Amino acid sequence: MPHLYYNTCLIFVTTAVLCGVIRWFHMCRPFDSEEYYFYPARRFVAVAYILTALQVPYLLFPESTDVWLFIRIWGVIFYGISFSIIFQRYFFKSKAIKIIQKSVLAIAILFLFLLFAIATLGGNYLAPYANYIIVAGTIIGIATTVLLTTSLLHLKQIIYNYHRDGFSNREDFPYRFAQRIIFVPLVGMIFVWLIMFCDNKLLKSGTDVLFTVLQSILLIVILHPQRNRSVQERILQQEENLIIKSNLKDDDLLYNDIDDKIDKEAAKIEELHKLLLKVKFTNYFFSTRILTAIK
Repeated sequence: MPHLYYNTCLIFVTTAVLCGVIRWFHMCRPFDSEEYYFYPARRFVAVAYILTALQVPYLLFPESTDVWLFIRIWGVIFYGISFSIIFQRYFFKSKAIKIIQKSVLAIAILFLFLLFAIATLGGNYLAPYANYIIVAGTIIGIATTVLLTTSLLHLKQIIYNYHRDGFSNREDFPYRFAQRIIFVPLVGMIFVWLIMFCDNKLLKSGTDVLFTVLQSILLIVILHPQRNRSVQERILQQEENLIIKSNLKDDDLLYNDIDDKIDKEAAKIEELHKLLLKVKFTNYFFSTRILTAIK
């Protein structure tokens, strides 16, 4: 059985790293000219694939208690973080992360890499504290799962709105791809939580086989952009946006010129009004003097 655990994990890690390298360096032409639009989460996906290599200690020290403790916790934290960031970047095109999200991500990543550093020693140092570490991992795993669930619910709402509006969204939302991909994180999170609580290496081995198949299929799907528009349509859209912005700037300049002219005319009227008051005062003064002299 140890050979089975080793072989399935080795296949899983090797396939993931190869997928990450391919995703990092390959983009279909001519879509590579508009990378931000057609491949908005490409680098995040590639890094997530490659970081699967963090399971290497399991290949080197399969009997280590520290390594197995790390593997049990690794999935619930890693996939919760990875999927939430990738979905936010791809479907929501957002670079901003809220303070709460940053705090959860920072604590989760620090905890995970601390366990990884100890696991690389291949010892049994954490055995006396295993229950406490599992509790801490469960709490952090729940937090990352909540982040992922929030992203999935947001995506579900976008899918519903897009369908309700009759697929008329100008933002070119990848509706069909979103419908298919939204269930993948759910399947993955169910299995990694089962591995954590069941404490079963055979279940881990079976999950490695499943994830190897899923990540290979996912790579094949995402190598080609999932946007509905062609490169030409994208270029036309950009040109249209530039024309609209240019017209708005011209309108602003026109309005500014009109405002300047109005201000100048108002200033002239004000000067004329002051001059008129001076003339009236002068006439009144001389009239008064003349009437006085006559009297």
